Amino acid sequence: LLAWIGLPHWIPDPQLHHRHRPDAIRVNTSNNVRARGRPIRINQHGFHDARFPLAKPPGEFRGLIVGDSVVMGWGCVYEESFANQMETWLNRLRRPAQIINAGTEGYATSQERRLLEESLHFAPDLIAVGFCMNDITDPYLLDERLGGSGESHSIVRQAGVTFAWLANETGFG
Repeated sequence: LLAWIGLPHWIPDPQLHHRHRPDAIRVNTSNNVRARGRPIRINQHGFHDARFPLAKPPGEFRGLIVGDSVVMGWGCVYEESFANQMETWLNRLRRPAQIINAGTEGYATSQERRLLEESLHFAPDLIAVGFCMNDITDPYLLDERLGGSGESHSIVRQAGVTFAWLANETGFG
């Protein structure tokens, strides 16, 4: 059953709460008719983006967009995301460009800030932050320290690393 369903496309993270599982390919199983059945491909860096090298090639313009599911392109295949649309437009202008789509479903502003700081090693020439109102309200619904439930997006929080692995990596969570 676990082999058929597959592991969740998130992994637990002590700083960010969750992040995309690198190199995961999943099919959206949402009840949303527009999104259902559409593939979600996560690259080697854990982004809903095409594969790209860590080091910026000479002469390449590199942008970084952080945000939540809107930036990620929830319900969209990678090619339909606005990060990819911007990259395609810039490449048509005959300038080599890579726009990194670092949007992650369920992220709030505090997580976006941490991911931005972590992603500076990609040496972006441009940084943009996508913002939605639920980036502010969701932490109060989810974060136990703020009175929330402590659970979100199929990630089960556990006190210890071993229990977090068992709950999330085996599928029993």
